[in-house]
Amino acid sequence: MDKELALILQLLLERTLITTKELKDITGLSIRQITYRINKINDLLKSKNIALISIGYNKNIIIQSETRDAIREIIHLYNSENNYYLSKDERLIFMYLNLFINLDYLALNHFIDSMKVSKSCVLMDLKDLTQLLSKFDISIEYNRTYGYYLTGSEMEIRRLMIKMVINTLSISHDCKIFNLLINEYKLDNFEKTKEIILNLANKHNIKFVEDRLVEFIYIFIFLKARMISKKKNESEMAHIPNISVIKLLKEYEFTEDLLYSFDNCRNIKTFDVDYISAWIIGISVGNIKDKTEDSSIISKIVTRIMTRFESLSGFHYINREAIFE
Repeated sequence: MDKELALILQLLLERTLITTKELKDITGLSIRQITYRINKINDLLKSKNIALISIGYNKNIIIQSETRDAIREIIHLYNSENNYYLSKDERLIFMYLNLFINLDYLALNHFIDSMKVSKSCVLMDLKDLTQLLSKFDISIEYNRTYGYYLTGSEMEIRRLMIKMVINTLSISHDCKIFNLLINEYKLDNFEKTKEIILNLANKHNIKFVEDRLVEFIYIFIFLKARMISKKKNESEMAHIPNISVIKLLKEYEFTEDLLYSFDNCRNIKTFDVDYISAWIIGISVGNIKDKTEDSSIISKIVTRIMTRFESLSGFHYINREAIFE
């Protein structure tokens, strides 16, 4: 199966209604080439004794529901043979992650080869991604030294990466797109990173919320890749808050040990250690018995939340101490 045929299959599944002209605009193929590939898809469908794909008088492509199911089977078959073709949404995420880790010179040809799509498709995806990023005041720039790269608030750039990883894992429960990127750039192995994290978590008595461990590992791998990149603008990091109490917590010690477990992390800046530490505090399970520097502040906040909830809901706690914990 060639990459254009695989792309057409993916587009036919993504859209409930699509015309040959739209396929032409997205794939960069001629109408004749599109018709040829639709005929090839129909050849694959003939053995299943179901309705074939047809083109209406208004150039709409007509696909029956049972035919869609068969197309999913065909795509699954080829995906299982390591010929994975990204959907539109996956391509935008993949492109953003490429720009985010910022390790190599990025040109159009890189995206064309990585995603197995045409030049016109990449240009359209870049345009759509640019529009998406504008909502977060993030831009895609280009120069001869670095190729394509991201500009904007570093906090927003990181926040969007984290959001993409969390949303992808929570909606599709599929890590394939992240593993593709890890393999392409030879980033840290997921299982090896997981082993290091769990060993250090046990050493520092840190417990992660179970369903957030996977997303933490992928986010850490991508964050670390960006942090060691020499291309990012250090002046943009001024927006990251410096919270002095973080350095007194076990999560900070955990982060230092975690980064020192990797040879390429020796030059990671202090503000990046603070950033990861703060993030770990947010996704790990706290222990009320830990007498940390921020315990009194957290206790006051929790008490105020409970009091506020009582006054708004009219609900009174049976065991106030247990709820507080």
